[in-house]
Amino acid sequence: MFEKDNREGEPFVADVTKAIKNGSLTALEGTILADIEAQIHQGKKVGIREMAARNFTSTTTIIRLAKKLGYQGFTDMYYALMKEAENGRQEQWEAVPFLERFTENMRESENDYAQLTSLAETLCQCKGIVYICGMGFSSFPADYFCKKLLVQGVTCIFSGAEESSGIFENNLASISLFIAVSKSGETPKIVERVRRAQAGNIRIAAFTGNAKSTLAKASDILIKMEDEDLNDDRNLKPCFFFAGILLKMEQVILEMQRIKKNEKTKKSKK
Repeated sequence: MFEKDNREGEPFVADVTKAIKNGSLTALEGTILADIEAQIHQGKKVGIREMAARNFTSTTTIIRLAKKLGYQGFTDMYYALMKEAENGRQEQWEAVPFLERFTENMRESENDYAQLTSLAETLCQCKGIVYICGMGFSSFPADYFCKKLLVQGVTCIFSGAEESSGIFENNLASISLFIAVSKSGETPKIVERVRRAQAGNIRIAAFTGNAKSTLAKASDILIKMEDEDLNDDRNLKPCFFFAGILLKMEQVILEMQRIKKNEKTKKSKK
């Protein structure tokens, strides 16, 4: 099932090809949605009957698709997608430079800093294995963070899409902290493992671009980096998420070193 977008309560429409692949849309629903978007990009306004005829289906099927995506009906869906397309065109002409927007997004609130510090403290106190999971593009920062923690003396296991779930299951009893990296926060295999970790009372930390995602809601520690375009799940556009997450990971390492330095200072004074 599709999740609703966080912006103004508008539904979130994911990449059509990926949605068909993971079962969120049937092939027919994907064809209809792609056709609607094609008509919008051509500047056309097509009614529900014409859309049904174009795709050799019924108006009921199209209404069902609209409701599945969280819209009231076909008209609501059509105009919301038109608005989304218009916003996309406007974004191409934004005057604010990319790096300036990135800097703005990196400015942390007090709560963001508290979450970074909480993760650093948890890692410093961790006695068991830290399991770090990331898939697709998210596997790169996840793997990097694992290596970074290893040189800090933290026992880590990294798992990407190619690794068997057996790595996780067979080490479950020894895992003290589960760290998940997912831009969408809805990657099925990661969500599945997070739920398994929850059942085992394992503490969960999340790096995500979607603060209202399943992953974010399940996490004990939430480190977020805003994803400007939740629809770009194939990562075709420039985005802040991966670069921002790497910087936040470095901040966690910095906090870990500060904590260790303070502990040494306290011990030397005794």
